[in-house]
Amino acid sequence: MKNKINIGWIGSGFIGQVAHLINFNQNKNCTIHGLSELREDLLKNVSQKYAIKNTFKNYRDLIKENLDAVVLIVRRNHTYHFAREILNCNLPLFTEKPMAANSIQADKLLKISNNNNLTYMVGNMRVHDDGVINSKIELDNILLKNKLGKLISFKIYCNAGNDYVGIDDYFSSNIKAPSEYFHDNGPDFLGKKDKIKFEKFLAYFSHDLNLINYYLGAPIDIFSSKLTNNGGIVTFDYKDFYGSFEYTYLNQSIWQEGLYFYFENGFMEVILPPAFLKNQSAFFKVYDDKKKKLTSSKVHNTWSFKNQANNFIDLIRKDKFNNQSAYNSLQDIILAENIWKKL
Repeated sequence: MKNKINIGWIGSGFIGQVAHLINFNQNKNCTIHGLSELREDLLKNVSQKYAIKNTFKNYRDLIKENLDAVVLIVRRNHTYHFAREILNCNLPLFTEKPMAANSIQADKLLKISNNNNLTYMVGNMRVHDDGVINSKIELDNILLKNKLGKLISFKIYCNAGNDYVGIDDYFSSNIKAPSEYFHDNGPDFLGKKDKIKFEKFLAYFSHDLNLINYYLGAPIDIFSSKLTNNGGIVTFDYKDFYGSFEYTYLNQSIWQEGLYFYFENGFMEVILPPAFLKNQSAFFKVYDDKKKKLTSSKVHNTWSFKNQANNFIDLIRKDKFNNQSAYNSLQDIILAENIWKKL
């Protein structure tokens, strides 16, 4: 096992600072060897704040350094372009979600990581939440032991307002962020306007699709899909049970997100905190109607973004090939495309 790993960091915008840099920087088992950022003011300010000694305007100069892994946090329409080059340089990689703009791109990235035996993690931080992990264990136990009877249905919901709570100080830039599209954004079966809507849908809700696959696996079919400018509802077929995903785009300072699993003799509810709320995990409740008993889980004093960073660092230190996260992310994009095909 490596004592300490060297990480090359590409991109230092808002999300890169408040969700990722803060957590990787606090892990004593890694060093951020160098930062690449096109915006000179951010490059200077962020590197000074986090004591990053080596700075690069050109990311290709950074990935030539002696690195153990790369963290790539750039604009979503740029992720595939950079990720493909980094993986082809035989460097383990962490990126934000979604991993690409469509399943064809995502599949190409996964194949490169497989061919090169590279750990490749995509930032679906919810599955690193201690409460989510424990709720999955509890759900599996309920299903295995038939504690509440048969599973009838599930519902996942996300009312997406503002989840930027407890944000630490961060640097903004006076220089406009790069905006060119290296590759067409979105699946080929969509027109230009719908590709923009699909990109927004993935940006907001790919982690909800990731949770559906995490808890229950992929549905065998999609019954229906109704999408509007302000939200939508999707219904899923799992043969022995069914489910739904309801979402809204809100211009409000709230964020509501969670899941319900409905059984013959009770239910389970998982409540997710706003993503940027530090030191508060998800928690869950289980109601057993036969016993007339409602139990609640512990709320852990942990943060999913921090757990995610620590887990990636541990994989690299152990030199253990793992791209399950990237495989799961590909499945999420395939599910999203199937939802849009049902419109």
